Amino acid sequence: MPILTHALVKHLSQLQLKSYRNFEKEFIIEGAKLIEECLSSGWEVTRIITSDPNQASFSMPDILTYVCDEAAIKKISTHSTPPSVLASVKIRPTELKQLMSGQQFILCIDGVADPGNLGTIIRTADWFGVKSILLSENSVDLYNEKVVRSTMGSLFHPRIYQSKDIVSDIESLKKSGYKIITTSVNEGKAELPNDNFCLMLGSESHGVRHKLEDRADSSYHIPGYGQAESLNLAVSTGIILYDLKEIKKLI
Repeated sequence: MPILTHALVKHLSQLQLKSYRNFEKEFIIEGAKLIEECLSSGWEVTRIITSDPNQASFSMPDILTYVCDEAAIKKISTHSTPPSVLASVKIRPTELKQLMSGQQFILCIDGVADPGNLGTIIRTADWFGVKSILLSENSVDLYNEKVVRSTMGSLFHPRIYQSKDIVSDIESLKKSGYKIITTSVNEGKAELPNDNFCLMLGSESHGVRHKLEDRADSSYHIPGYGQAESLNLAVSTGIILYDLKEIKKLI
C-alpha cells in the first residue's frame, strides 16, 4: 500500500478550509457509511485513509488506500473522536442550467449560516425527492464538514448549485419560465402554480432578502396556532415540502 506522507496529511488537513477546498476542488468525508453512500452514488473518491486495515475493503483498483496510525487520522479529521476511516472526494461541478433540466420544481435557500441547519435541509429535501437545490452565495459553504456530516449522505443525491450571484440566477429562472414563490411570516398561502416554479426560503433571523422578495411572483405562508415567534428553517422546509408533495404532486 502507498505511504501516507507528511505532505499528503498536510494537504488533506487543509481541506478543512473553504478557500483550499475551492482551489483543490476536493473535500473530506468521514466514516464508513458516508463513504459507502458516496461510492454508490457515483461520486469520485480520490483517496481512502484508514487506521484500521480491515477498512481496506473499500479499496477499488482506481482508488488509493492508505493505512496509517490514529495520530494521522486526527490531524485530518474534524471530529474530536474521529472515525477509523475517511476519504477525499472530488467536488462535482453543477451549473444552474442543470438544475432546470427536466425539473418542474427548484428549492432555493437564501442566507442559511448554520451548517447543521443546511445539512438537515438537504437531507429533508432528499427525503421528499427534491432533485434540484439552489443555494445562495451568502450561505454556508456546501462542503463545510458539518454540512457534509449532517446530510447523512443526502449530499450525493440531488443536484445542488451554490450560486455566485443569486439575484442574477433568479432572474435567469424567471426568463426560463419559472414562477418565483417566496415564504412569508404574515401573508396567506399562495395559489401554487401548475407549471415550473422555484420556492425560496430564507434565514431564520432575516428571512428571504428584500432584493429577492422583490422578484417573487407570490408568497407562501405556514399558519401558526401557538405563541412561538418563528419556526426552525429546516422544520419549515419539511412542512412546506410535505404540503407540496401531498397537494401538488410536483416533486
